[in-house]
Amino acid sequence: AVCSQFEQVADPCNGPNLPKYRNLHSRGHSPSLQCPAGYEQILCNARSPWTGKLNGQNVDDKGVIPNDEDCALPDCAAGRFWCEVTAVCQLIEDSEAYASAVCSTCDGYHCGESEECVMLDMDDDPEDEEAPTCVEKQTGCDDNDRLVICY
Repeated sequence: AVCSQFEQVADPCNGPNLPKYRNLHSRGHSPSLQCPAGYEQILCNARSPWTGKLNGQNVDDKGVIPNDEDCALPDCAAGRFWCEVTAVCQLIEDSEAYASAVCSTCDGYHCGESEECVMLDMDDDPEDEEAPTCVEKQTGCDDNDRLVICY
């Protein structure tokens, strides 16, 4: 398998390219991590330099926490001791699922400076939900010669 730390992919929310993978780290008495919206955990590793700190923590003998579990070590250490978790998160490959998780409204959707986001029904099917779409901002004058922004 080829895994490039710096691989970039198109943003389904119309923004700049996104990293395909994110590498996260947490260290402390109860370290925990969660992948950002639009990413899914593909690996979680746990470690502690002190013997026995990972016992009873749902960590296998290679230091891996299963992906269906939280990438966390609750109450792992105290005092001067610490534990660490690292996670690799991969961008959700299904662009519709990513968009649903990150930009199902205009709040997370990116438009250019001369554009604005509006919610539109893309196929006139009343059963469908509207989707965010960028449209060009239009300016002009109304009947009273006042500048207005038309939407």
